[in-house]
Amino acid sequence: MHRKTALAATAILATLLGLYALAGFYWVPRLVTHQVTALFERDYGREASLGEVRFNPFTFEFEARDFSLPDADGRRMLGFGRVYFNFELSSLWHRAWTFSEIDIERPYALVVQRADGRLNLMDLVPPEEARPATETPPADLPAVRIADLNFAEGEIDVEDLMRQQPFETKLMPVTFELTDFHTQGTGNHFAFTAGSEDAGTLQVEGGFGVEPLASQGSLRLAGLPATTVSEYLGDLLPVAMESGVIDLGFTYDFSLSGEPFTFILDMPSLQIRDLSTLAKGYEVPWQIPAVDVEEIHVDLAARSVRVGSVEVRDVVAPAWLDAAGFNAPGLLAARDAANQPDAVAAVPGRSERQWSVSVPSIAVVNARFPLEDRSLATPASLEVTARSVKVSGFALPEREPLQVQAEIASGAGGEITAQGSVRLEPLAADMDVKVRGLNLKPVQAYLDGRTDLLMESGALNSDGRVELSTADSLAMTFKGDVSITDLHTLDRPLKEDLVNWKSLEVRGIRYSTVPARLSIQEIIARQPYLRLILAASGVTNIESVLDPKSAAEKAAAIAAERAGKKDGKASKPDADTAIATTDPKAKPAEPAVAIAIGVTRIIDGNINFADYTIEPNFRIAMEQLQGSIKGSSSDPDAHSQLELDGQVDRYAPVHLAGQLNLLAPTAFIDITGYFRNIDLSSFNPYSSKFVGYQIDKGKLSIETQYKVNDRRLEALHKIKVDQLEFGEEIDSPDAIGLPIKLAVALLKDSQGVIDLELPINGSIDDPQFRLGPIIWKAFVGLLTKVVTAPFALLGNLFGGGADLSYLDFAPGSIALDAAALEKIASLRKALDERPGLKLDIPWTAAAQADAPALAQARWESAVGSAGGQDPTGAWKTDRQEYLRRLKLLYEQSNGAKPDLPKPPKPADGEPRPDPVEFAIGQLEPGLRAAMAVGADEIDALAQARAEAARDALLSEQGLDAERIFITRGEEAKTEGGGVRMTLTLK
Repeated sequence: MHRKTALAATAILATLLGLYALAGFYWVPRLVTHQVTALFERDYGREASLGEVRFNPFTFEFEARDFSLPDADGRRMLGFGRVYFNFELSSLWHRAWTFSEIDIERPYALVVQRADGRLNLMDLVPPEEARPATETPPADLPAVRIADLNFAEGEIDVEDLMRQQPFETKLMPVTFELTDFHTQGTGNHFAFTAGSEDAGTLQVEGGFGVEPLASQGSLRLAGLPATTVSEYLGDLLPVAMESGVIDLGFTYDFSLSGEPFTFILDMPSLQIRDLSTLAKGYEVPWQIPAVDVEEIHVDLAARSVRVGSVEVRDVVAPAWLDAAGFNAPGLLAARDAANQPDAVAAVPGRSERQWSVSVPSIAVVNARFPLEDRSLATPASLEVTARSVKVSGFALPEREPLQVQAEIASGAGGEITAQGSVRLEPLAADMDVKVRGLNLKPVQAYLDGRTDLLMESGALNSDGRVELSTADSLAMTFKGDVSITDLHTLDRPLKEDLVNWKSLEVRGIRYSTVPARLSIQEIIARQPYLRLILAASGVTNIESVLDPKSAAEKAAAIAAERAGKKDGKASKPDADTAIATTDPKAKPAEPAVAIAIGVTRIIDGNINFADYTIEPNFRIAMEQLQGSIKGSSSDPDAHSQLELDGQVDRYAPVHLAGQLNLLAPTAFIDITGYFRNIDLSSFNPYSSKFVGYQIDKGKLSIETQYKVNDRRLEALHKIKVDQLEFGEEIDSPDAIGLPIKLAVALLKDSQGVIDLELPINGSIDDPQFRLGPIIWKAFVGLLTKVVTAPFALLGNLFGGGADLSYLDFAPGSIALDAAALEKIASLRKALDERPGLKLDIPWTAAAQADAPALAQARWESAVGSAGGQDPTGAWKTDRQEYLRRLKLLYEQSNGAKPDLPKPPKPADGEPRPDPVEFAIGQLEPGLRAAMAVGADEIDALAQARAEAARDALLSEQGLDAERIFITRGEEAKTEGGGVRMTLTLK
């Protein structure tokens, strides 16, 4: 019985065991396969596939292969190659689902962000109709323990179809290892690795707890291509990253316990290598070979980020200027990103609470910026290298000003260093800036096309402090020194030096924009040089070089003016006089910037001047210029003290001294100066053209005085010419047409010296006022006055007035009266003092007056001598005596006594004629007619008068007779009853 019972029990047990084994080995796999496929068919309307399923009911080991679940688009979304579970019976006493091992091989996931923004993984959420009618409260999380969980050879495909250019990447192999996991408590250790060519290698290791959810661990991402980040973030980034590798590692501490939850991240370093960025809309990338970010600390709960240091090295960042403006792709992209708060906020997330950011140290090392100005006709290039830029104390919100240090070098030569503080909001800066040897030659690109100036060399140096503020309005100040050394410029058309100097030092600069002021303690120009040329066109080389277009227009206007004068047509006023709209009473405009300069010094300066408007060309040089101008100011009431000395053509000293307002010269000038010992032969080009003679010899000295007060000029020129001698006569159509040699002889004293004074005055607001032409006009006017009224000049100098030009003679007489002798004395003195003068004394006679006078004198002589001498001259009043003498004169002339008729009988009522008077009337006409004066006698009188004047001049020793010439003259004029002798100087 017992045996049968035991056999029965054994049979039943075997049967049950067999059924258990049959269910476990056969039914469970099929049930799992059916339920899995049915579940997704029923709830999701799609077909899941599952390969071979195995279950060992005795060891509680479960294995399934080749699972695949599509998403709503029919693409495989989830899957694995093999999954293995080893369930432990210890679950009974652990009171938890306990697994000794879970292995998932070749897990697969497809993560797709669809074009509509929906994530494909959301397809795992059951549709509405598949959900229970009533929601039940979520059950407590079941207790689970897993000794060892492993993912191996995993693969994740990631796609983002929301972007204009879809993003795709693959992560493989993906591995994950979790040990000693349990849902209650902490300390669950895990390790996750994943990687691909597109995403680099990701390693995550740490531990976590489930209730509450918390985790601590570390993450290491190595070899992440920057292109992957750029492709994924797309428009959220201001630039596209075309190449580069990112390496980073950090530790984290995350917990949902407490409010707010905890998330702290510490990243020892973030490294980016060989990064190439391309701003949107540009084709020129920026190369950033190395970026190192150290000691990053992020506290999500505290909303704080602290970065120990940022260093960027060996950057190559091209930038350029074109018609659209300044283009620095990286900077512009960052600016545009900052102006899109929505896009920026999408990355870190929005928060009402402000984040705090601190970066104590930011450094840029050896960053090269190839700059190009494409706005020019010929693009200009210049490379600037930031050798070192360090920014300390960056923080948001801003607490203290940034401390900035920078060393910048120019590819053309020279460097700039800056150190100081910068505040970002509102923008303000306080920087010490030094410039050393900055080559000015790149400036040439900006001169081409606009000027004809060639910048051959020059270096800028500066040492100063710059302060900038934008609190109320843009305000800037500069304090320091600036200098330009070894400046050398050329006139491009002539290929000759234009402006040069050894150094120009501007010391003690104080400049501000609010208020607009500039003060300078001292300006020192060492060996300055200027070549000033007046071209044949009438335009200076300065005008032609600095503004060729305007100079060409002016030259054309001058040519038209010259042509008009040549044709006898009226010409338009030139550019210098075409200011007729100027209101003489108008007050000068206030200067835009108040300027004050303590002292300006010139050391060993030179000026070369050439005038090509005349042939041969005129050239002169002012050398060894030394001097100073003290107290220059734009204040119209300020006066500067001028002292300047130099030499003209090495041997002629120049001196200028006085007061003026250099920055407002129309307000006040009081300057005296002199030019001495200038060799006049150097002025031969002018002398030949405007005087008509070459200068063989002579020295020129000029003393000047200029006064301007209230825009009115008073000038005095004292001119001294020593030993002037003219040579060859030159036929020049521009000659002044005056007997210049006579003028010189009149002006030159006995020592061979000419002293002249030329006063000039007038309003500088007069549209016709031009100093050079006015001085020339005054000089020509003086010469004209001298040669047209030479005796007036001599009379003023030596007495006698303007009457020195003539001598008056009584008709028929050669006698010099007292007035004539006084003139003779003055002429003698004048000729003695003017040894270059010669005097022409003409034969002088006026037949109309002299012939009757001579005839009367001859008559009186004949009558007076007839019948004996009569010292008393009684015959002139005694008519009887007069008749007696007439009869004797008739007898002497005819050899017989006169036969006189008797007086006729008077008519009735008339008195009887006086017989004496009747006889005189019969004799006198005939006798007088016999004594008429001939032309020879008139000539003799004329010659005698000239000889009388000559003899009177030469009556005293000292005057050379060779300088006195007697000439045959024209018929003389009668003035005041006398005959006038008109003298001529030569």
